[in-house]
Amino acid sequence: MVRKVIVVVGEPSGDRLGAQLVRELRRMHPNIEVEGVFGREMIDAGCVQLCSMDTLSVMGLVEPLLSLPSILKMRKWLINYILSDPPDLYIGIDAPEFNLNIEKVLHKFGIQTAHYVSPSVWAWRQGRIKNIKRSVDLMLTLFPFEAQFYKDHDVPVCYTGHPTADKIPLVVDRSAAKSELGYFDSDTVIAILPGSRNSEIKHMTPLYLKTMQRCFAANSNLKFVMPLVQPAYVEYVEFLKNKLAPELIIKYVIGDSYKVMSAADFAIVTSGTATLEMLLHKVPMIVAYKTDWLTYHIVKRLVKTKYIALPNLLANAPLVAEFIQGQANPMQLATALLELMNDHELQYKQVTEFNRLHKDLAQDASLVAAKAISEMIYI
Repeated sequence: MVRKVIVVVGEPSGDRLGAQLVRELRRMHPNIEVEGVFGREMIDAGCVQLCSMDTLSVMGLVEPLLSLPSILKMRKWLINYILSDPPDLYIGIDAPEFNLNIEKVLHKFGIQTAHYVSPSVWAWRQGRIKNIKRSVDLMLTLFPFEAQFYKDHDVPVCYTGHPTADKIPLVVDRSAAKSELGYFDSDTVIAILPGSRNSEIKHMTPLYLKTMQRCFAANSNLKFVMPLVQPAYVEYVEFLKNKLAPELIIKYVIGDSYKVMSAADFAIVTSGTATLEMLLHKVPMIVAYKTDWLTYHIVKRLVKTKYIALPNLLANAPLVAEFIQGQANPMQLATALLELMNDHELQYKQVTEFNRLHKDLAQDASLVAAKAISEMIYI
C-alpha cells in the first residue's frame, strides 16, 4: 500500500537529516511518497517540494520579525493543503516554533504527527512540554538525556542517536590531519573555535585572541588554527589579531571545521554544536560562552540545566571546564587551557569518556528513526 508523508524542514541541517531519513524509508518501502517544505538535499532524495524552506531559514531577532507575514501565510496555506488531502504522517524536523503549531492543529484532526530533533525544552521554557504532549504522537530525539526527559513527562519518544556520531569515525588519524594542514606530528596544535554566527565571532574572538596570547607567552611552540565559515571572517579576525595580539600566527581554514578538529591536540570552543563535534574527534577541550549583558541575564533566568556544554550534559558531570560570561576572561581561560595541556590524567579522563559517549551516540540514527516512522504508518 502506498503511504504519503509530509515533511517540513526549517534549516540546512534538517534538510540533510530529512534526506537521510527518506533514503532509509525508501529502502524499506520503495513506493512511499514524500512531499513538503525543504531544500535541495531532500529534493535529491526524491521528495516533491511544495515550498522552499528559505522562508523558515531565518535567525536572530529582527529577521524573523520581518519574515513573520510570509511565515504565517505559509503556515496557513500548508495547513489547508494538508487537510484537503490528509497524509498518513506529518514529520516536523526541527523549526519547533513553526512545526509544533502545525502539528497541534493536525493532531486535532486525527492526523499522525512526529517531530524529529527535540527543541531544548529540557533546558528552558519547560512549560512547552504540555503543548508538545498535545501535538505529537512521537518525539524523535538525538540525545539520551532528551529521551529521558520526555519519558518522565509521559510523551512517546524514540532515542535515535546522533547522525554526526555515525559520520565521524571512532578513531581519528591525527597525524594525517596534521600533515594535511602543514604541521609536524610533534607539533602541539590548538584549535580555536569562536563560533559560526556573527554575534559569536564578535563576542568570542577578542577573548580567544587574548587567551592565546597568554598561552603563547607561556609556550612559544604552540600552533594555532581557527576554522571559519566564510572568508570575510578571516579579514575581521586578522584585523583584531594585529590589534590585540600581533605576535600570534594563526592558520585559518574556511568551511571545513572537521579538518581542524581532526588535527587538534587541544581546543577552546564556544558552547554549542561544535563542542559535540570536538568530543567526537576526541580532542581535550575547555568551553566558554559570553554574550551581551541583557541577553545573558534573560537567558540565565530561563535556563534550568546544571551545565551548558554538550559533553557535560551527556556525561551528566563536569567533564570539561565551562567558563560563562564574567568567568570567560583571558586569565582564567589561559590558565585552564595550560593546565589541561600539562595534566595527562585529565586528558585521559576526557578522551576515555569521549570514546564512551561516541559509542552511545552512534546508533545509526537515520535507520532507527526510519524504523520508528515505519511502525507508525505501516503497522
